[in-house]
Amino acid sequence: MHMVEAVVRDDQEISEDLIKETHRILCSGVPVIVSADKQVVPSSSYAGKYRNVPVRAGNTNFVVPQRVPTVMARFITELNEYLRKAEAERQIDPFYIAAHACGEFVNIHPFLDGNGRTCRLILNTILLKYAGIVCPIGECESERNEYLNIARASSEDCVGNGRLAAYVVEKVAVVEEGGGYEYCQLSPIKSGFELLRDTLKGKS
Repeated sequence: MHMVEAVVRDDQEISEDLIKETHRILCSGVPVIVSADKQVVPSSSYAGKYRNVPVRAGNTNFVVPQRVPTVMARFITELNEYLRKAEAERQIDPFYIAAHACGEFVNIHPFLDGNGRTCRLILNTILLKYAGIVCPIGECESERNEYLNIARASSEDCVGNGRLAAYVVEKVAVVEEGGGYEYCQLSPIKSGFELLRDTLKGKS
């Protein structure tokens, strides 16, 4: 809830430091096994730190480690510039910007592990702040694969993150209607989001 409290409750902008600290909290005590040589990497070596090794998923090669800091800095700058402009003009599409941020982050893949969890926190932080809702995507492995594949395909096809935005809208609609999630046990993090949302609404 660190990122949600900072952005939604305290009205901070999303920053690299905030993302790193959120990742550190998420991955604390969670070692990673590097598949190439089965080496166990303790959380203290990667949590909250940009990766220094190449990573890939299937046929997708993510940003090379040397460029991660530069690409992340540009991503954060552009995201906050967009949000400031949208707030000033009082015109914002929370689904598109949340999906855009999620898609960009996934395709950078700045950390050795835990990118999906961090990505979903970014997405839901934006949705909660600007739409007052959360979207529990990625609760099951099949869903994680689905939205990650959509995000990667959007980048490879150079079509933007419209597909991912539509996917987020669809998932929110399913949850709001109370159907489609019988096969999933919604995680405690969704309950945490909703509790914080309700608390913030009570203070407004």
